[in-house]
Amino acid sequence: MNLTVYEPGTDLPPGMLAAVHELFRASYHRYHYLAEVAATDRIKIVANAHDRVCGYASASRAGKLYRLANLLVALGSRGTGLGRRLERVRYDYVRDRGMSCYVSCTCEDTTSQLLKLDLGLRPVALKIGYRVDVVRPGERGSAVVFTDAPIEVAEPRDDSLVRNDVLRRTRYVSADPKPEVLAALPVDDFAEVLTGSAGLRRMARTPGFRLAGHEYDAVDAQWHYCFQACNAAYEEGVRQRPAIAVMPEPAEVAL
Repeated sequence: MNLTVYEPGTDLPPGMLAAVHELFRASYHRYHYLAEVAATDRIKIVANAHDRVCGYASASRAGKLYRLANLLVALGSRGTGLGRRLERVRYDYVRDRGMSCYVSCTCEDTTSQLLKLDLGLRPVALKIGYRVDVVRPGERGSAVVFTDAPIEVAEPRDDSLVRNDVLRRTRYVSADPKPEVLAALPVDDFAEVLTGSAGLRRMARTPGFRLAGHEYDAVDAQWHYCFQACNAAYEEGVRQRPAIAVMPEPAEVAL
């Protein structure tokens, strides 16, 4: 089995890109990140065996860190150690450049999470009901965020409120979260609030939110506290009973 690394700035050959797209389409009900797979802003690692694409992984710069994404092994190649090889090649690429990384892992099972633990990454956030319609229609999967970077929580520089209509996620970033904005967050979205130390105290006293842990904001390249709205999306995520290998710190992070 061969692994080929495509550096940032290079395209996948057309036939290979089509095969990678098919790899994701065959594995998910709906994969929302197919455009990322072809992007030239990232390292792309493609695994081939007998002229067949059987694995893929990527990593891209996000401010001070690398964001790891899109790791997938074909069903027929699982259990062969390919996922571990892809993880190691990708992680070594990042570390060889003196960088740290962060990554969001699925919770359908603990396979991806255990691979991150083997690399020495640690869990820093648990997001319930984070992904919708990916594995099965209408199902909300959860995610655990891992990093190997030191975390120094900073105050957000500017307020922002961004909704991704496709992913059905809303992110509110504020050093001083406003009650009227919190009350208006969509109940059917995964809705999160990123804030600093002052906002931590306010959010801890605000009903209807849970401390999810820490999250890296690639826009301002800083770590913040992350709170999740305990809304309908959250409740559906809990009902799906996410598989979690290791709970993130702090201890307040819980279902």
